[in-house]
Amino acid sequence: MTESGLYGQANVAHVVFDGDIAGKYLEYWGELKEDRTTKEMAEFNGDELPEIEAAEESVSVVFSPRKKKSPLLARWAEIFGAAKGEVAITAAFTLNKLLLEECMKETGARRYILKEKEAKTDEEVERLPENRVVRGAVMKEGAVEGWVGEELTGLNEHVRFVHWKVRRCILAILHPCYTAS
Repeated sequence: MTESGLYGQANVAHVVFDGDIAGKYLEYWGELKEDRTTKEMAEFNGDELPEIEAAEESVSVVFSPRKKKSPLLARWAEIFGAAKGEVAITAAFTLNKLLLEECMKETGARRYILKEKEAKTDEEVERLPENRVVRGAVMKEGAVEGWVGEELTGLNEHVRFVHWKVRRCILAILHPCYTAS
């Protein structure tokens, strides 16, 4: 476990009860621990599209990275563009061309786009009233009364922010003293 892994990238905790899904993750983890390149991992992950069921409780297993021309990106864009009410996406730097095209269609669906920093295409995307683009920032000391200012981690060039996304129910499993409500 590295400092940046522990303090900067502890994004999600998963509890998997399905043996097939757990097996896929274990196989993927086996590749990751070999310190494969992005290209090698994209090859390992392949081009197959997962079968996406309409059932409320269905789960599709998809790992990243993917090849740049992966049909999966086209599928994500299709799902994103088919939203009737609201749809949200997190894009670290910029939107993939296919997703950007979907954001430029007037569908009436509210689209929330969370990004780390501004891109050249943001102004164009923000012209449509259904698009809401929000970019992260470091809150300076005194920006909000009663709140402490934020600082960058300094852990390394890739992990500048501490961003844990662990749900309370998972914390209760990991730490029995924590009571989820």
